[in-house]
Amino acid sequence: MSSSNIAVLTTAPAYKNYQMFLSQIGHDPQHDFVEPLTFLSETPVPQLTNKTSETKSMIGDALEAKDLIARVNNNEEPHTIQQEELLKWHCRLGHVSFAKLKEMSLRGDSPRHLATCTAPKCAACLYGKLTRRPWRNKSKVSTIKLLPVTQPGDCVSVAQFESSTPGFIGLMRGFVTKTRYTAGAGFTDHHSRLSYICLHKTLSASETLYAKHCFERYCQQHSIQVRHYHADNGRFADKPFLTDVEQKDQTIIFCAVNSHWQNGISEKRIRDLQDSARTMLLDAISRWPRALSSSLWPYAIKYANVIQNHTIMIRGSNAGKTPLEIFTRANVRPNLSIFHPFGCPVYVLNNRLQASQQLNKWLTWARVGIYLGMSPHHARTVAIVLNVETVLVSPQFHVKFDDSFNTVSYPRNQSINVSAWKIKAGFSTPRQTSPTTVMFKENSQQNTASLTTTSSLEQPTETLETTMDETNETLEATATFPNTTRPQRNRRTPNRFSDYVMEHEEMDEPSHNEITTMAFAARIGDPDTLYLQEIKASDADKFRQAMREEIQAHESKGHWTLVKRNELPRGIAPLPAVWAMKRKRRAAAGKIYKYKQD
Repeated sequence: MSSSNIAVLTTAPAYKNYQMFLSQIGHDPQHDFVEPLTFLSETPVPQLTNKTSETKSMIGDALEAKDLIARVNNNEEPHTIQQEELLKWHCRLGHVSFAKLKEMSLRGDSPRHLATCTAPKCAACLYGKLTRRPWRNKSKVSTIKLLPVTQPGDCVSVAQFESSTPGFIGLMRGFVTKTRYTAGAGFTDHHSRLSYICLHKTLSASETLYAKHCFERYCQQHSIQVRHYHADNGRFADKPFLTDVEQKDQTIIFCAVNSHWQNGISEKRIRDLQDSARTMLLDAISRWPRALSSSLWPYAIKYANVIQNHTIMIRGSNAGKTPLEIFTRANVRPNLSIFHPFGCPVYVLNNRLQASQQLNKWLTWARVGIYLGMSPHHARTVAIVLNVETVLVSPQFHVKFDDSFNTVSYPRNQSINVSAWKIKAGFSTPRQTSPTTVMFKENSQQNTASLTTTSSLEQPTETLETTMDETNETLEATATFPNTTRPQRNRRTPNRFSDYVMEHEEMDEPSHNEITTMAFAARIGDPDTLYLQEIKASDADKFRQAMREEIQAHESKGHWTLVKRNELPRGIAPLPAVWAMKRKRRAAAGKIYKYKQD
């Protein structure tokens, strides 16, 4: 170092060598330079020798030395503006590969300056797409083809997949359903590599056949006729599926037993879609854990399939084109600006404002929802939004997206119980709060009731947040109300319940499994039924006998006079009547003692 000149210090970019240089020139390390200084010499840089090969590999010009020193000092180079933009497109397009993103930039689908940007690291992809490292070389790709494929529909591979996590089924109207998606079928066209996903509630033959019909209707919309199927064994080998193939003049071949690699095209596509859906879900849950759940995987895998069909292929004879372009034979580039991160907050305009109606100007004009992808039955600009309050899924056009999840921490969004939809849909249970006792103490002087609340300090076991409505419901359920009415009048027990009340006071406090006499009578009582219902019962003869006795009693007492319908005076209409039937039982044993007719 003593024989060297400062002008050629570009050959020592390592951090240790740089510290050694500072110590030799007497520089105080506490007053370090803003960035390591490098001086360029007008004379050529001599080839210096070093003991280690690592230092030799670091020899370069001043710019390379500066970058290397910055990486060593900062451990990791921060993302540039271009890398942040590239990462944003990466998240919007379902965490598609950076190689495909750069090809799309060269094609003009996304900003062109991203084509030369260094790919950053995506934490969601590291968590969701990491696989084992290969420890041996792959065999050569087989050139043997199943059938000559020259156009879409010549050969379609189909396979099924299952999920141990029940999937959410969204409805546009009505009550929330408790049925779940548990499986699905994936169809992949060999020529265009376009894929189609149909979700199943069960892996039954009827639902498998339904998936086939859905895919063929989708093909008919684009004037495509399916001629051949390549499938696994199982439901595709059932008689209903084979019969439908034969009726439509199609052919089908199968893989060998437990030889799924023979259906590699469809199996690989399903794996890619599952990896993409898992990555999107993990990324969204990490950004908005209160609102999102893994039960939304059906919408995630459908959205991943839409992205797959709208992004270009980077290998093969059709490289540079999207599967949808090849399948539809239309050179229409996709509009990538309509894609947004799955599960991101989406703000929907108030329904009254959407219908051009008036709304109080001081109220909120939008509500927050969860983005579940694009609507398959509307334009691509129509989004599927999950309402976190009603649990209904609806297509919405007047929306704004928060692609970066920045508004999640907004105070108003923190006060909204966005996890309520999971409880209503049956995917989660309300938080078991600590025991709360509400006691009313009566003031003898003013004759008013005061509320005192005591609760234990034990923390709940679950992490779901409780809204004010849920707290009020808990207080109402655990409260012991005073024996006074609102106008401060004392409450008195009705006389018709006196026998039950006296019997209840003499008994000890019943357990949860015991049934009091009053509850027992209400539990075994039969509701009133109509004639058409009881005439089909096993004891219908007893009801007929009771009907005869009822009619005879009315006729014997002269309650009516029989008149023919054609002899009725003009303007007089007969009154309609129905039979109300009921089985009367003994309260103690529940035995029927009378068949009553009214």
